[in-house]
Amino acid sequence: MMTDEGLKEGILQYARRYYERNKEAPSLRKILKHFRKEKLSFMRFYMIFPKGMSEVCRLADIPISADRIKRTERATKAAKERKKLKTVPSAQDLHIPFSHVFYVDEDGEKHTLDEWSNNIRGELLDLDSNVRRIMEDLASTKKKVEDLESNFKEKVFEALKITCPHCGGKIVFNVTCLNCNERLLLQILK
Repeated sequence: MMTDEGLKEGILQYARRYYERNKEAPSLRKILKHFRKEKLSFMRFYMIFPKGMSEVCRLADIPISADRIKRTERATKAAKERKKLKTVPSAQDLHIPFSHVFYVDEDGEKHTLDEWSNNIRGELLDLDSNVRRIMEDLASTKKKVEDLESNFKEKVFEALKITCPHCGGKIVFNVTCLNCNERLLLQILK
């Protein structure tokens, strides 16, 4: 199989010879048929000659008729139109103003999508404010609990003022839970 450069030169030589014999440029089908052993396809042809047959004729220094150029342009345009029909339009291609699209709420009232998006925006802002307020409340509650814990420990130690009579260190009490009768060790720290 020939490389793309070798195939390019071969196509140009074939086009020149064809023009000398027939006084017209070869068609793309004739070129593809002639180079089928080299596995030349439409795709490979247009990779080698992106501008198609007009590029082949220009590089081979052979004239191409105006009628042929018009036929090629029509065929290209038709192919593009077919391709457009096969594609699904994207949301960007749809130019529907939101003020003209309606939805019906649970009360049966019509609203535009602009109104709906403004309502959603407002509700999101309210929700954000509520979440911030809850987070602030949690932070202050956590601070209050920490303060109570530290105050509780200090007040228990102040109230009990129990130390070991021998060394002045901590004392351990055995305590029984009233619910499950488990024995627990209670340590009072100095």
